[in-house]
Amino acid sequence: MNKIKLIPPFVMLFATAAVAVITYLRDLPFDVWLVLVLGVMVFFLFIGEVLRQMIEYFCQINEKKLLEEQAAAGSEGGTQDGDQPADKNKAEGVSQVSDLPPVS
Repeated sequence: MNKIKLIPPFVMLFATAAVAVITYLRDLPFDVWLVLVLGVMVFFLFIGEVLRQMIEYFCQINEKKLLEEQAAAGSEGGTQDGDQPADKNKAEGVSQVSDLPPVS
């Protein structure tokens, strides 16, 4: 989740850099350039914050679903501890050498 916190600054940084270069190359007066760049910084910081909140919301939903699935699988699995079955490979459907038919 720590990397998600970096989304707003990076969105703002890249958008501001692009607008700053484009407006500088168009030879706008400095006061107009400065107001435009500061406005873009604020706007894209807001957009990045909205994007970050959306991603965190969806991550929370996915975590809740995962916990519910694990709880359902734990109650249906029939294990005593509710952790992992005794033979992990059998639970995952992995066949072992002894499960294979003899070679003729």
